[in-house]
Amino acid sequence: MVKLRIPAKWCVPAFVAVLLPIMTLPPAFAQTFTLAASNQYPVALEPGGVPSIATITADNATGNTTAVDVTLACVVTPAQTSGTPTCSVSPGTISTPASATLTVTAPLGTVPGTYNVTITGTNGSTTLSVSLPISVLAVTPTYTVNVTTPLGPSTIAPGSTATADLTITPINNFSGKITLSCNNISPAATPPPVCTFTPQPVNLITSQAVITVMTVSTYNPLGPSPVTGSLHWKSGWKRGSPLWYATWMGSPAFGFALMGIVFAPVQRKKWLSWSLLAITATILVGMTACATTNSITNVTVTNVATPKGTYTITITGSDDKGNSPSNGMQTVSLTVN
Repeated sequence: MVKLRIPAKWCVPAFVAVLLPIMTLPPAFAQTFTLAASNQYPVALEPGGVPSIATITADNATGNTTAVDVTLACVVTPAQTSGTPTCSVSPGTISTPASATLTVTAPLGTVPGTYNVTITGTNGSTTLSVSLPISVLAVTPTYTVNVTTPLGPSTIAPGSTATADLTITPINNFSGKITLSCNNISPAATPPPVCTFTPQPVNLITSQAVITVMTVSTYNPLGPSPVTGSLHWKSGWKRGSPLWYATWMGSPAFGFALMGIVFAPVQRKKWLSWSLLAITATILVGMTACATTNSITNVTVTNVATPKGTYTITITGSDDKGNSPSNGMQTVSLTVN
């Protein structure tokens, strides 16, 4: 049996040579960074709606004071044949300690359900991951109506008009015809302001918004400068009546005939002809006066215009199935002065 003896002076260097590499070996055995996700909002998505945003943070691991570069990536599961939510991380590479933004989007046509978003961070041979749940809601195609340009001018005279621009937007792949209307005009008035829309109805196709012009008209039968008053005619043979005026208008004709007979005997025949003509004209005027008196006695002519004031006009819409806009009714204000 051979006994191997090692001199004592060699023991300490040999021991250090074996343990030192083990104590200073972080690559395979030590974690250099940490990965976390926070501030996710919203946690449920509508197809075609706003995205979900979260913060991804990479920091130095305990005991590591040196910055490391971390490459970030994400994936959404389960993957659908068509209609899977999408995700992205920006920036794609960060140097610890730092943060990036995760964006998760549900495009139109995304299949409703619960999904999982996995975010990975890689530095060298070290890869860490965190997960976030996300839900996609089942939604109904709809549309919105918004006033993009208010009524102008905002103050008008009776008999004038004002216009506004409305934007009708399809939501969740909506398509169809929208009929617009003024649901209510307050306060009530006679005659009230009247709404018309161009085009009407509005034809929506997929994701294309349409602008329509709303015109609000007011009424004034006498034009933009109203004149109010009344016209009263008296009937019978009374002072101020048509027959009274006709009689006095005929008096000169009778006097003219009498003067011709008395003072012009030589030209009596000619005077008589002119006198008969004047008397006949007087009789016709009198008959017209009598007839007119019977037909327009006590007639009152009044200007009935849209009353002055400030009106609140409520706008709504209805699709082919009778559904109203998903964002409710809109209002505009108009002053008639």
